[in-house]
Amino acid sequence: MAASRGLAAAGSRESGMPRPRAGSLPPAAAARREARVLRRGRQEGELRAARQVWSELSPDQQWSVAEEVVRTRAGELRLAYPDIVSIGHGHASRGHGAARRFGTEVAVCLMVRKKWSATSRLRASARALPKLLLACCSLGGERQLCAVPTDVAAADDYKAVRPHQGGSALVEADAPLGGERGVIGCVVKVPGGGDQYFALGCLHVLALAAEYYPEYPPGATLSLASNAAAMGALSGYLGVLQEAPELSFDAALAAVSNRQVLNQAAIKPRPGSFAMSPGQVPDGYDIWTGNGPISVLKQVVWGPEHPLPYELGGGIVQVVHTAVIESETPQGAPTTHGDSGSPVVSSDGQMLLGMHIAGDGTAAFMIPAYELLRCDNYIGGLPSGQLLSLDNTY
Repeated sequence: MAASRGLAAAGSRESGMPRPRAGSLPPAAAARREARVLRRGRQEGELRAARQVWSELSPDQQWSVAEEVVRTRAGELRLAYPDIVSIGHGHASRGHGAARRFGTEVAVCLMVRKKWSATSRLRASARALPKLLLACCSLGGERQLCAVPTDVAAADDYKAVRPHQGGSALVEADAPLGGERGVIGCVVKVPGGGDQYFALGCLHVLALAAEYYPEYPPGATLSLASNAAAMGALSGYLGVLQEAPELSFDAALAAVSNRQVLNQAAIKPRPGSFAMSPGQVPDGYDIWTGNGPISVLKQVVWGPEHPLPYELGGGIVQVVHTAVIESETPQGAPTTHGDSGSPVVSSDGQMLLGMHIAGDGTAAFMIPAYELLRCDNYIGGLPSGQLLSLDNTY
């Protein structure tokens, strides 16, 4: 205030009106600047408090808050930041491609087509992605503001991902143009289908998508890969594989005609329950391949529009699912060709978590069980709004 009074007095001696000194702001502009500084200070203080709240949440709470942000704000974020290709929640990563590794920090994961260089001017533009997203959470019995970190991945990091049909596998689908190999994910019954068993596997295996895409062979036969003993045939209950941006669903049902062969083809353990939401998928679990289990770690739950490259019809087609979960495989024990369809199961063998569809040697991708068993994801006339029944009594 003293400085202001001095300034006014100096101006009044010359003209009777306050006049700013050279290089200073008029009083009104100075007041606006002061207000901005104070407002920014309050915002920075609130941001520090929100960061602190986030740090005090347990990992499970952080996963839940990040999931809620994705579920409620994904559309808004895509509109605000058109460079975003896909949005998920999980662990932040470092490195690129095969050298990409995950840490333990929970974040909202943003995929872009290509990352900018560290010196790019775009980093200071309106297109720059936010480093934090504000959300509400419960801490100490109160609703508080928290700051959720973001992590950015590039689509190029996933260019080596491929479906894992072929190779050494347990079952083989055959049609006139050739065969395809993989694994049965689980055995189910359909609503109103009586005692008929269905083997659930990858559409790209059971419908021989690489050879037949975009049309699929009706009634392709399913048999043991080891001795060609017939087990059943492809049913009309299918997902769909199509080029992005249309949604795909890489799963299909084969009607079982020989339960004895089914018992030889199905992998143990045989869980009796399934994960009904992302929150029921634990941090660690097993992919049960035809060569035994691979223990992996959950890293990112990706929502719609996460692209995966598929070899279909003689070319590479970008495919997007309603949801996929990315896991990190241990060094020296990657998933490989022949593992498509492998069930992903809790470490105790009691809960089905999903079905393995693709990988690149360090990452493995599964369709989560809560999508796998939804009748609405299949064409063929299954009743809307109902679930397939997981069966382990065959």
